[in-house]
Amino acid sequence: MNNYDIRCKIIEEELRSVWPEWHVACRLGGAYGDVFQIYRDNYGIRVDSALKVIQVNSGMVTATLPFTRQDDWGAEAAGQSDIPDSLRSEIQIMEALRGAPNIVVIEDFTFKRDGQTSSLFVRMELLTSLQEVLYGRDGQQKLSSIREICKLGRDICTALMHCEKKGIIHRDIKPANLFVDEFGHYKVGDFGVSKCMDTVHVAQTLTGIGTISYMAPEIFRGRSYNNTVDIYALGLVLYQLLNNGRMPFLPEEGPYTMQDVDSANYKRLHGEPVPCLAGKIAGGERIDSRLDAAVRKACAEDPAERYQTAKEFYDALVLAEVTEKEGTPAGNLEPTVPVQGWAQEMERSGPGVRDPDVSPQRVQPETGPTPSDSLEATVPVQEWPQDRERSGPERRTPVTPPPGGASQNRIQQKKRRFVGFKPVIAVAFLFIVVAALFALKGREESSVSSDSDAVSQAEKESNSKAESVADETSSDTESEDTVSVKKDRAPGPISDSWEEIIAAGKEGTYVGKYRIGDTKELDLGEEGVIEMELVAFNADELADGSGKAAMTWIAKNLLTTDHVMNDYWRSEDGLQWTNEGGWPASDMRTWLQESILPLFPENLRSNITEVKKYSYSYSDNGTISSEDTIWIPSAREVFGEDDRNEDDGPEYLTAYSGYESRRKRRIANSEIKRWWLRSTSDNGDGTFRYVFDSGTGWGYEGAYYNIGVAVGFCL
Repeated sequence: MNNYDIRCKIIEEELRSVWPEWHVACRLGGAYGDVFQIYRDNYGIRVDSALKVIQVNSGMVTATLPFTRQDDWGAEAAGQSDIPDSLRSEIQIMEALRGAPNIVVIEDFTFKRDGQTSSLFVRMELLTSLQEVLYGRDGQQKLSSIREICKLGRDICTALMHCEKKGIIHRDIKPANLFVDEFGHYKVGDFGVSKCMDTVHVAQTLTGIGTISYMAPEIFRGRSYNNTVDIYALGLVLYQLLNNGRMPFLPEEGPYTMQDVDSANYKRLHGEPVPCLAGKIAGGERIDSRLDAAVRKACAEDPAERYQTAKEFYDALVLAEVTEKEGTPAGNLEPTVPVQGWAQEMERSGPGVRDPDVSPQRVQPETGPTPSDSLEATVPVQEWPQDRERSGPERRTPVTPPPGGASQNRIQQKKRRFVGFKPVIAVAFLFIVVAALFALKGREESSVSSDSDAVSQAEKESNSKAESVADETSSDTESEDTVSVKKDRAPGPISDSWEEIIAAGKEGTYVGKYRIGDTKELDLGEEGVIEMELVAFNADELADGSGKAAMTWIAKNLLTTDHVMNDYWRSEDGLQWTNEGGWPASDMRTWLQESILPLFPENLRSNITEVKKYSYSYSDNGTISSEDTIWIPSAREVFGEDDRNEDDGPEYLTAYSGYESRRKRRIANSEIKRWWLRSTSDNGDGTFRYVFDSGTGWGYEGAYYNIGVAVGFCL
């Protein structure tokens, strides 16, 4: 039985004690909690619904409800005085929006505690997501007409009007969270990351909530924001629909790469106005200047220049649709336009979604781009030298470029040009290739060159530096053949025991035996068997100042237990959270020393070397140091020196050379999760940084959130 079937079976058992008449049909996905399709028999007729299950650790601190609608709760929910805050917020928002037009209908919900786990079961109408409509199972779905796109915009504006009345910001408007019912009405769902606004409709939060391809610039920059971030995201959805499924700044035709997506996000999030749509064709019609102006106003970089309410955007779309009806069709055009590369720009989960359940390989057009299905992507700052000179909160998410090298567009163009060669030229080309292969073979037979290694230049330099240090500290008994073997093999699991690895570090033979990227399992008992990765040689300063640690190891996967950076603390204003004192003063650091380190095998624990670690502290307004045995990585260590806030410490960029290398799974269920960095926010006193579950960048999260933990140590 696979994990999919196991999860369905577990929820089936849970349903017996909650709603015994309901049964699980299949798992649909879910970005914030699991979502299942469930059914029951109603007088011989099958009735289907969607079930959303959110589970949290019951040890989380609870607080009073920020809303005043407590009396509107069901009697069962109202009686639960120990419901965790995250579930209270979810219930509160559901109740506030219950029955509102164009919002997914909540049929019922209930709260259940089982030991240390608190669960919220939410039953809602089963709908089809906009994502599935636009990119169905057969990959042949078409874009809608301009009239239908305007209707979608008006329907979602209606939902946002009700959110504004209740003081709620959705914060994750995107196709995967928009749904359509059997009557053609569009609705908003998945309020799992929504935020309650204060009396002036400003949410003073610095968390990087949302999906970056639809994120407003002010959220990305860590600034305060209001309801206009939802208007901005809806504007981007409409822009995408009108632009043949392509986000602003992507190539207009042909395939595109993840690097193209990164570049497009960078331009938009750094203030470049989205390109004009007027005159383009959508659904067989030409886009009028009034509709173009309406959508681009919603997508304005400055919140003050956008529509300030959803009603204003609604009215603009009505006027634009009237203009479109009076216009002239664009002549001999196909009635609809095929979607190209649509699915790569959307997450494939959400409440009430009939998930296509297609792998990334399956949803990709044959000539389309090859990025992963997650789009929390950012652009490598190396692409924009002027950004290195900038200062201020605008700079965010410095990352190394995703793997892939040259643009796929250029590759496809070269292929087409090659096919068009005349036969004589083609024969000459083949002759050159054959000659080159013979020459290469001759060189291989004459000497073994380290330049043939299939590793990045950064890794070569790291290994070279490490070998230099090893030559000074180790005996001459290690032969050149040993080093050559080490270089030629690909990184992989180490068969040596931890005792042998420790001995190699003490003897100075570790460089010849191991290489960056090698892994070794470590049994931590109740926290699971984690896979430690060798990320650096001779990189971390010893705490006593006598030199550098031989090897640095960081877990490739996450501990079974998520943990907070800092728990709540009480002040005259009530419960608060803080990053005061940075990493050295954090609860996370104490928890690792007191609860996780004792789980290490004695022989390994006694040989872990205490090193000096550096990290940014908001309260200290700069980089501070601490002396640690086990720790979690910093932003500089994972993303490199382009992090302007951390001026000291090593970088592990040979190991973290791309977004895939930064993706980590939780041991308990193999779920890919975001994970903490020990670096604090640079413009707020309540948040630490974390790595996106896609691995493409980092964001900010409240210190009291439970997030994945990747432990590291040095030998």
